[in-house]
Amino acid sequence: MAGVVRNEMERFGCRPNVFTYSILMAGLSDEGLVDDAAVVWREMDENGVEKDVMAYNTMIKGLCEAGEVGRAEELFREMGLGGVEASCTTFECLVGGYCRAGQVDSALALWRDAKRRGFGMESAVVDGIVEGLCEKGRVAEGSGVLREEMRREGFGPSRRSYEALVKGFCRGGEMEEAVRVQAEMAGRGFGAGQEVYGEFVEGYRMVGDVEKAARLEEEMIEMGFGRECKIS
Repeated sequence: MAGVVRNEMERFGCRPNVFTYSILMAGLSDEGLVDDAAVVWREMDENGVEKDVMAYNTMIKGLCEAGEVGRAEELFREMGLGGVEASCTTFECLVGGYCRAGQVDSALALWRDAKRRGFGMESAVVDGIVEGLCEKGRVAEGSGVLREEMRREGFGPSRRSYEALVKGFCRGGEMEEAVRVQAEMAGRGFGAGQEVYGEFVEGYRMVGDVEKAARLEEEMIEMGFGRECKIS
C-alpha cells in the first residue's frame, strides 16, 4: 500500500523526497525484502534525490539485519567519500551486524572508531561485543570494553554482559575473576540465576575444587534450580 501511495504522489506531481524513500526502504527491510529496498536505493540516484544520513542508516540497518554486513560496510565507506557524516546509529548498526556475523574484530575496530568520534553505544550493542569476545576466549578484552563504556556518563551495564564475563572466566578457570564479576553483578541488583550457578559449578570442577562445586550444587537445589545447570 505504501508503494501505491508513492505512485499516486508521482501521478499528482508530488515528487518523493529522501524522507519518502527512507520510509519505503525501512518498510521493505523490515519485511526482509532488502533487495527490493536496494532497488529503491538505486531509484533515488536515478531521480537525482540526494541521500542523507537517515537514508544511509536505513539501508545499512536493513543490510546488517539481513546478514549482508559487507554490503553495509561498502555504504559506510561511500558515506565518507560523499561527505555524509556517520552518526552513532550508523556505528551501532554495523557493530551489531558484525557481532551477529561472528566477526568480532571488525566490530571492535568500528567500536573504537565510534569512541574516537565521541559516540557512545547502547548497552545491547556493547553486550554483543562482550559476548563475541568471551566466546572467542578473549574475556579480558571483553571486560575492558565493558569497563571503558562504564566510564561514560549514563551508561549502565546489563545482566547479559555480566553473565557473558562470568561464563568466560569460569570456562577459562579464572574463578577469582568470575567471583569478582558476580559480586559486582549482585551489587547492581542482578541476582545469580541458574546459568550463573551452573557455570560456577562447572568452573570449580574444572580447576579441581570439587568441594566448592558440591556446595554450590546443594545450594542450587535448595533454591529450586535443580541439577541440570550447565549452559549449552
